[in-house]
Amino acid sequence: MTAAAREIYDQALGFEANGDLLRAKTGYLRASDMLPHDTEIAYRAASALLRTGELEEAQSRLRRLIFADPSHINARSSLANCQLLMNDLELAESNFREVLDRDPDHKNALFGLSNLLLKREQARLAAPYAQRLSALLPNSPAAQTVVAEILEKSGQVPQAVAAYRKLLKSAPNHIPALLGLARTVLKSKRYDDVISLAVRAAEQDADNSDAFDMLSQALEGRGDLEDALEAASEALRLAPNNTDLLTRLSVICRKLGKFGAALRYALKAVDANPESRGPANALGAALAGMKFPNQARVVLTSGNGKDLDPEIRTLVEKLIKASESAAKSTKSTSASFDNSGNNAAQSLEPDQETAEINNATETAANSVSVDGTEAKQTESGDKSEAKQSSGDGEKPKFGAGPDEPLPNVLGLSRRDVS
Repeated sequence: MTAAAREIYDQALGFEANGDLLRAKTGYLRASDMLPHDTEIAYRAASALLRTGELEEAQSRLRRLIFADPSHINARSSLANCQLLMNDLELAESNFREVLDRDPDHKNALFGLSNLLLKREQARLAAPYAQRLSALLPNSPAAQTVVAEILEKSGQVPQAVAAYRKLLKSAPNHIPALLGLARTVLKSKRYDDVISLAVRAAEQDADNSDAFDMLSQALEGRGDLEDALEAASEALRLAPNNTDLLTRLSVICRKLGKFGAALRYALKAVDANPESRGPANALGAALAGMKFPNQARVVLTSGNGKDLDPEIRTLVEKLIKASESAAKSTKSTSASFDNSGNNAAQSLEPDQETAEINNATETAANSVSVDGTEAKQTESGDKSEAKQSSGDGEKPKFGAGPDEPLPNVLGLSRRDVS
C-alpha cells in the first residue's frame, strides 16, 4: 500500500470510528481507486456504500470483489444483505446459506437469513438461525428482537410480548423492539399501549415511517380519525411509495367524508400496486361513498386494479379534479369573506362550492354513462368533501381541547381521550 493511499485509508477508518460514515465512504472510495486490487479497502468501500443506501453500486463492487476472491465470506454476506434490501430474496438466500455452509456461526449471515425468512412469513424456518444468533449474542438487542418477532409471527403472542418487554428493560429505546411490541399488542386492540410505544419510537427517530404508520393504525382503531389522518400523512411523507399507507389513507378519508381525497389516495395505490386487492377495494368503497354504485361494483368485483376500466378511471380523475377545484374555490371565497367582513360573501360560499362540484361531477358521470343512474350526486356528500378538503394546504391540528397531551411527536399537541 502506498503512503498516500495508507494515509487516506487511515483517515477513513478514523471517520468511521467517530460515526462520520459519509466522509469515511469518500475516503474508502479514494483509497480503493488508488489501489483497486486491495480486497480489504474494496470491502470497506462497498460496505460503506451499502450502509449509506447506495445499493446498486455496493452490489456491483461486492460482486467484483467476490469474483477476485471467492473465499471472502464477509463480502458474500454483505452482498446477500444488499440483495435482501433490494428484495432479491432468492439470490440473497443462496448467498447467506453459502456463507453459513463455510461458517455456521457467521453472525451477519444468521441475522440476515433470519430476517429473510421472516419476510417470507416462514417464522418457524427462521427460528433455528435466530436462536443460534441469540446464543452467540445474548446481549444484542437486534438479535433478541429477531427472536421475539419469530415468537410473534408464529402465533406465540404471550411469549412474544414477554420477550419484547424483557428486551425493552435493558434497551428501552430500541426502535425495532418498540415497534415489534406495538405491532403485537395491536392485534389485541390495546390501542393506548400501541400509541404510547409508537410515540416513544417516533421520539427516537422522527423520520421513521413505521412509527407514524403504527400510530395511525392505533388512532384509527380508537376512533380518532382526524389524528389518524395526520399520523398516516406524516408516514406517507416519509415513505411516499408505500401502497398500504396509501390504501389506509383512502379508508380514513372516506370515513371522514373526504371522498375526493379518498379517491386520490386509492387511485395512487392502484397504480402503485395494481395486482393487490386492497387498493381496488378502497377505490370501490370510495366510489360507493360518492353514490356511484355500478362503477363501485365493477371495481370491487374485479379482484384487483390491474385492468381498471378506462371509463371508470376517467370518472375517478374527474371527481378528484372536481373536489380539488371546489376546495380552491372555497378557500378563495373564505379569504374574501375574512378580508372584507362582508356577510354577503358567506352566503355565496356554499352556492359557489356546490356549483363547482356539481358541474364537474355531472360531467364526469355523463362521460362514463354506464346506465345513467349515477349522474346525480348527493350535494351533502360533495359539500362535506369540499369543506373538509379546504384545509389541505395547512397542517391540521393534532387534537384539540384542554385534555392532557401525549408526548409531542409531530410538533403539535394531541389529547389523550383514553
